[in-house]
Amino acid sequence: MEILLLYAVLIFIAYYDYKEKIILDSGILLLLIYGIIKSINTNQLENAFLGACTYPIGLLLIYSTEDYFKKQLIGFGDVKLMMALGAIAKYKNIYNIVMFYQLLFIISGLYSIMIIIFFKKKKSEYIAFGPLIILTFVLLWR
Repeated sequence: MEILLLYAVLIFIAYYDYKEKIILDSGILLLLIYGIIKSINTNQLENAFLGACTYPIGLLLIYSTEDYFKKQLIGFGDVKLMMALGAIAKYKNIYNIVMFYQLLFIISGLYSIMIIIFFKKKKSEYIAFGPLIILTFVLLWR
């Protein structure tokens, strides 16, 4: 039952980000609370905290380069979403984080190419990144 609730929140966040181009803090807070409660029940609170700190580092680096490029690359909601998903996934080793980012950028690149070719979107148009983060999480999380 708890997995269904988790997926319901993930679907809501992905849909809302796709439609409105914003990730609500309430959805992120629900995910974070879920990750903390699950970690307390399994006696892995330290790993959840480490996951929440390490998973968003890559996106935080991208977010911090926006001043250099003078263009918004990703929103801070994407960074916060990655933090909440990191709390759920928990830190196991650096390999899992690298695999997550590799799959995330492969999926994102393929998706971007598809919408440019098939839907004739411009390269400069904003693409919701939250649904792609969530898709990657669902594919890799066990």
